[in-house]
Amino acid sequence: MNCFTILSLLLWIGTVSANTYTLTYGDDTWICHATFDVAVNHDEHNAIVTTSRAFCTFTHSEGIATFVLPLYPENSRGVNAYALSLGPLNQQGHFGLEIGVDQPATTFANNVQVPAFNPRFDFYFNNLGQPLGPCNYRQGGLQLAAGDGIGVHPYRSCPPGSPRTHNLGRWFSCIIPCNRF
Repeated sequence: MNCFTILSLLLWIGTVSANTYTLTYGDDTWICHATFDVAVNHDEHNAIVTTSRAFCTFTHSEGIATFVLPLYPENSRGVNAYALSLGPLNQQGHFGLEIGVDQPATTFANNVQVPAFNPRFDFYFNNLGQPLGPCNYRQGGLQLAAGDGIGVHPYRSCPPGSPRTHNLGRWFSCIIPCNRF
């Protein structure tokens, strides 16, 4: 490699920061978690998202069961997380990304089917690519946690009319039966 290539690579690495997050999502019967890395390129105002783990827990009066889901690209029908730009910088100089998880329906032994989910939320960053917080959970998205398991505080400047947090009632209903994990 020549000096120019090495210098270009080092400059690119310097503009990218990565963090690990877990998104909790689901419905009245299933609580799911997808863990992913978000590598933000603050110069380009975009990110690369890589899914590292996904599982769903079935909560029912008869008991609970946990199902580890296949991941994309190892499995073409696996769980895949992504990031899309929300457009130019806002008035504070922050940029936003829509982060979503595409989880196709998956059938396991005994004909148990984990349903498809497509949770999304908006995530804002400052001009250095440092995370400022999520907004506008939708399509089953419930809560975002950092890699260490601590909840991520909502973004303080969510666009008018967007919910800063989602109703967590379904998550709280799972705490007791799910505390085995």
